[in-house]
Amino acid sequence: MSSHVLPGVTEKITIGLFENQGYAIESRKVTVDDLQASDRVLITNSLIGAQAVERLDDITFSECADIATELNKTLLDDQ
Repeated sequence: MSSHVLPGVTEKITIGLFENQGYAIESRKVTVDDLQASDRVLITNSLIGAQAVERLDDITFSECADIATELNKTLLDDQ
């Protein structure tokens, strides 16, 4: 979470959905190293909803467009 972004509806819904599926949620700043060590990366905001990240520099992440699609069904319908 960026210190320049206010917590909002998108964050609340996203966290709630993942918690309901049994994921442990931790809100903190992430580094490039954290991202590079990740299997899958999603970004969210109130304008685009959830978007799967495919690549970061020379690292290709595992496919998670299906997760983004399911998340967007809730995010974009509730706002």
